Amino acid sequence: MSNYSRNASSGNSTWQNFSTRVSDTTSGMFSSFSSITNRYIPVNTSPFAANSSQPEPEWFELTLMQRWAGFAICAISGMLMLSLSAFKILHPTKFSLSFTFGSLLIFISFGFLKGPKSHFSHVFSRERMPFTLSYFGSMGCCLFFSLIVSRL
Repeated sequence: MSNYSRNASSGNSTWQNFSTRVSDTTSGMFSSFSSITNRYIPVNTSPFAANSSQPEPEWFELTLMQRWAGFAICAISGMLMLSLSAFKILHPTKFSLSFTFGSLLIFISFGFLKGPKSHFSHVFSRERMPFTLSYFGSMGCCLFFSLIVSRL
């Protein structure tokens, strides 16, 4: 007869006995997980470990709360601009301005989290250069054709 059932039959069922029984069953269940975690090699938590060896200038150092606040303000403003651009779809100039600036605000918001130097060095890295150029090129063309060519 188990320890829990003996105490339950005698009326002395306690939380301690129950927690002992549960811990005995769960220790076997997570034993394979603990063997996996023993082999875990920690990874550098920096967003860009290769670029983090060079500290950023002092005026770019923000506290964690300031970074999150800047991210939230820019991201929410960008999402608001993008959502407002849907209402201006019939007016190409207004649409392109609100869509482009909304997209830029979201792009800048990630610079607050990672740090501007780290963010721009990552975006303009060799592997990402075609995507970056197409992103900024399409925004530039959008503004050029809606602001300048449409007026001609």
